[in-house]
Amino acid sequence: MVKRRLIWLNMPLTNQKNHAHSLLKTFWIRKEPKSQPESKLVGNLFVQMYFRALLLFFIVTLLSSCDPNRVYEENKEIPDGIWYKAQKVPFEVSITDTGLKYNLYLNIRHTSGFPYRNIWMKVYTTYPSGKQRDDLAELILAEQDGKWRGSGMGDIWDNSILIQRNIKFPEPGSYKFELEHYMRHDKLPFVMDVGMRVEKVD
Repeated sequence: MVKRRLIWLNMPLTNQKNHAHSLLKTFWIRKEPKSQPESKLVGNLFVQMYFRALLLFFIVTLLSSCDPNRVYEENKEIPDGIWYKAQKVPFEVSITDTGLKYNLYLNIRHTSGFPYRNIWMKVYTTYPSGKQRDDLAELILAEQDGKWRGSGMGDIWDNSILIQRNIKFPEPGSYKFELEHYMRHDKLPFVMDVGMRVEKVD
């Protein structure tokens, strides 16, 4: 300790100032953090959105497990969040009681980047006997002022929209459905999942 103090006292005044300045820079001046590359920021954003969607999925699953009227519900992921017009999404529903009335819903999960306030869908139905029909449904996803409908978490929005009420299935057996978007453009971006729900009417 004495030796270091002697060196400091014997140091010229200009050297003392320079040495003190360097010490201050070392211990008191904080370096600016390096900016992260854009690819890393995009990757972090995707991870955050993925975990938000996963949490929302578990919440919906928990709530649906307590739903006695639900006959069928399934959601299917749209690869890369881009739904092509030629990409029909299939579902299969088993109906055993033709005397009951049912409500039919279409589900859609999208992000805030979805460019429209509505979406048109074609619903193709194949009966157990092989008979076929198709219906056109419009799903309203946002209000006139642009506010999104449905339940949201961050940038992700979920909608379950009633398209047919109090219907009866005339045949018992397996009904096959296919969903196809019916918008003007071939690519429909920012669509994460589409699905179908069938519930009994009390």
